[in-house]
Amino acid sequence: MGREGGGGDDPLASPLAALQAAEDELREAEERLRLATDAGHIGIWEWDLARDKVVWSERVYQLWLLRDGEAVPAGLLDVDDRGQGAHVMTGDMSDVSAVALTIEPAGGSPQPTTEPITVMQLPSA
Repeated sequence: MGREGGGGDDPLASPLAALQAAEDELREAEERLRLATDAGHIGIWEWDLARDKVVWSERVYQLWLLRDGEAVPAGLLDVDDRGQGAHVMTGDMSDVSAVALTIEPAGGSPQPTTEPITVMQLPSA
């Protein structure tokens, strides 16, 4: 007998349907997470301990030097091979009044695209 017809005789029909349903649920959960991170302008990262691999979302944390009302890029925060946040700020610190942190698209941005998460005022010289 062939496998044509309603699939009632196919022993793989139920497991395949369950696999398809699980894949659909995973896609929907990933889409909800993407929408939430986009709406909240947040970045997330995940550390796969088994493979010792860090995966970032499509957004990154970016540092800014605030000088005379302008924001100057000062680098992206990164995660080292141990999963620890690491970064040395770059840029000319003269006349900088504060340092800010924003969440930006992957790769960073020439100007802030979101409101700062935090602004750290620096003491006057």
